[in-house]
Amino acid sequence: MESVISNEVFLKYLSIILLLVISGSTLACSCAQLSGRDVMESSYGENVFIAFVTEAKTESSNEKYVTVVAKFEVEKVFKTSDFIPTEVETYLDSAACGFPIEVGSRYIFVAANDGEVNYCTSRLIPEYEHDVEIDRYLKDLEANMKQFEITKD
Repeated sequence: MESVISNEVFLKYLSIILLLVISGSTLACSCAQLSGRDVMESSYGENVFIAFVTEAKTESSNEKYVTVVAKFEVEKVFKTSDFIPTEVETYLDSAACGFPIEVGSRYIFVAANDGEVNYCTSRLIPEYEHDVEIDRYLKDLEANMKQFEITKD
């Protein structure tokens, strides 16, 4: 028995294939928000700290995405590697796991040693409103920071 595909079905499949080929690869961010304990126990974020952003500027990182680079004043350290970066950098587009960083705002930054941060782990600390999720995240970070306490000699 011969299998015959109608022109309508053939065109439908052809159009789907063409759309997939033409669209090419896209960048999409997908992440589960980690708890403070997850962040503290993992090696994902070498540096975990609260900082007040003093400067921020946008830079074109490639043809598709723009990054923001920010300087800050550290207010509290939860975890650190050998050093805390002097700047943090992220994409502005959430599809690339980035988020806007605003001058005059406080953030919980979970930063790699090169200063890279993303919205999966870093958080804005709202100035005028109470955020239960941020409070829970901060308490979780504090509860788990004892194993990473910084001792001063």
